[in-house]
Amino acid sequence: AQQLPLPAQTFRWRGVGGGELLGFRIAPAYVTRSDDLYGQIMLAADEADPDLGHTMCFYGVGNHGGGPTKANIEYILEHRCAFGGLELRFSTPEVFFEAVAPQRERLSVHEGELQRTFPGCYSVMHDVKQAQREGEHLLAQAEDFIETLGEAERRSDQRARLDAAWNDLLFTQFHDILAGTSIPSAWPSVRAMQGRARIVGEELLLETSRRHSRTLPRLDEQQLVLMNALETPWAGLLEAEPFLDFDAWGERWLSALDGTPVPHQCIQPEATILLANRILFPADVPALGVQQLLVRDGPNPEPEPTSDLRASETELANDLLRLELFPGGIRGLEYRGRDLLGDGGIGLHLREDSSDTWTFHSDRFTEPVRERFCGGSWVVEETGPLRARARLEGFLGKSAVRLTVSLHRGEPSIYLDLDVTFSERFALLQLPIDLRETPKSWTDGQAGGWAERHASPTEWPVQGWSRLEFGGCALALVTHDAYSLSLNEKCWQWTLLRSPIMAWGGGKPDVHTGRADHTDQGVHRFAFVLELGETLAPEALDARARQLAQPPVVFDRYDGMNRPPRTSGTCAHSS
Repeated sequence: AQQLPLPAQTFRWRGVGGGELLGFRIAPAYVTRSDDLYGQIMLAADEADPDLGHTMCFYGVGNHGGGPTKANIEYILEHRCAFGGLELRFSTPEVFFEAVAPQRERLSVHEGELQRTFPGCYSVMHDVKQAQREGEHLLAQAEDFIETLGEAERRSDQRARLDAAWNDLLFTQFHDILAGTSIPSAWPSVRAMQGRARIVGEELLLETSRRHSRTLPRLDEQQLVLMNALETPWAGLLEAEPFLDFDAWGERWLSALDGTPVPHQCIQPEATILLANRILFPADVPALGVQQLLVRDGPNPEPEPTSDLRASETELANDLLRLELFPGGIRGLEYRGRDLLGDGGIGLHLREDSSDTWTFHSDRFTEPVRERFCGGSWVVEETGPLRARARLEGFLGKSAVRLTVSLHRGEPSIYLDLDVTFSERFALLQLPIDLRETPKSWTDGQAGGWAERHASPTEWPVQGWSRLEFGGCALALVTHDAYSLSLNEKCWQWTLLRSPIMAWGGGKPDVHTGRADHTDQGVHRFAFVLELGETLAPEALDARARQLAQPPVVFDRYDGMNRPPRTSGTCAHSS
C-alpha cells in the first residue's frame, strides 16, 4: 500500500498551528494470524529504535471485534524474557508514550498532515459519507438550538435524546463504515442508524424552534420566522413555501416588521401541483437570534428591485462574474474581467478505475478517461431579480446527469448543483476544473483546521473547502458533498463517485460465480459553491462552510392573527 513517508517509527508530529504530539507507526500490522507470536515480535523489534528503550508490538485476532486469544496471552507469559535484550510486557499505547516522553526532544519531527492511505476510501460509498456529514451538522445545530433557544425545563430530556443520536453517528463513523469498505449486507443497517440520528435531530429542531416562537411578538399577519443558533450572523438567500390555504401568491409581498418591503422572487415549488408557491428572498438573521418577515396582501408599494443579473442559453453573469456555458458545462469564467479557466473549463468525465475498493496499491487515479459529459442545450430557469439559474441535462455513459448553475445578484459566488443517477461499473465520476494559470498555493479544509499542499497527481482527502491562490485572486470550492481531490499543475480535479465491487480487495474467494454488488449505484446529489475574491481566508471559508450546512430554520407562524376564537365544551354526537 502507498504510505506517507515518516522520519522514524516513533516521531513528533507538529501541526500547522505549532502544536506537537508523539506518534508511532505500527509494524508490521495491528493483527496476528497465529498463536505463535515470534514473527510479529521480531518484525516489531527490527523496526524499533534501540536507543529509545521501548517499542510497541500489536497482536490479537483482527476483524475489528476480536482481541488477544488465550494462546497469545500464554505465549507472552511463557516468553517474557525469551528474546535476547527484550522484555515482553502487557501494556497500552498510553503507557508507551509516557515512557518515551522524556526523550521527545531527540525524536525526529514530521511537519504537516499525516494523511494519505487507501485513496479509494476518500470517495467510495458517497451516500454514507454524505449522510454522516449532514447528520453531524444537524445534531450540532440541534444542540445549539437546545442550549441557546430551548426551554430550560426541557433540556435534560432533550440532551439525553441528542446523546442517543450521537451514539448512532459515532457508531457509523467506524472506519470500515465511513470508509465505504463494508460488505453489502451492512449498508441497510448503516443507513437506518444514520436515519434514526437524523430524525432525532429534526424533531429537536422543530420542538425548540416552535416553542421559542411563542416568545415572539404576536402579530395580526402571517409570518415567516427565521431562527439562527450560530454565534455569527447569517446573511444570504433563503427559500420558503408559505402555506396560503391553496391560494396563488398573486400580488403578495414580504416586509420587515416595520413595514419595509423585502425583495422576493417566485420560483418553482417542490410539488408540481396547482396553487403551490415557493419564494426566494434575502435574509439577515442575527447571531443567536430571530428574524420575522410578514407575508402581506395587496400590491407591493415598491417596484421590483433592480438587478445586475443576465441569463441566456450561453451566458450567466452579474457585475462581478461572467460564465460562458457550452454543452459540456462551463467553458469560461471571468471574475472582474480576469479569465480563470483554461480551454477545458468545468465539466464532468468518467475515468476507468480497475482498483479495489480501498485502492490499496496506488495513491492516485491515472487510468484513461472513458467519456466526457456533453449534454444538450442549456435551459434558463430563472432570470432574476435575485437569482439567475440555468440547467443542463444529458447522459454520461449510462448515468443520467443534471447540472444546475446559479448566480446571485451582486455576489462573487457560483452555485453548482449536480444530480446524478449513477449506473457505471469500474469507473470514477470526476469534476475536472481546467485552470488558466498554475496556482501559487493550495490549501484544503480538514477536520478542525486546514492543510497546505503541493500540486501533484496524488489524491487527497478534503473536508468543507479547497482554496487556490493566484496573483491577486483566490478561488475556493466549498462543499459538504465531495471528499477527494487532486491538483496536478493546472487541473483541479474532484473525485465524486466510484464503482468498484463492494468490499473487494482485488482477488476472488475460492467459490466465485461472478455475482457482484458495485458501490455508489443510484441517485446522488452534490452542492458546490465556487467563491472568488482577492483573498479568501481559511477562517472565512470555515465559517462559510458551516453557514451552508446550518442555515436558519424557516417556518410559517400564525400566532396573533385575528382568527375566530376556539370554543370549549362537549361535542354532540348523533346516533
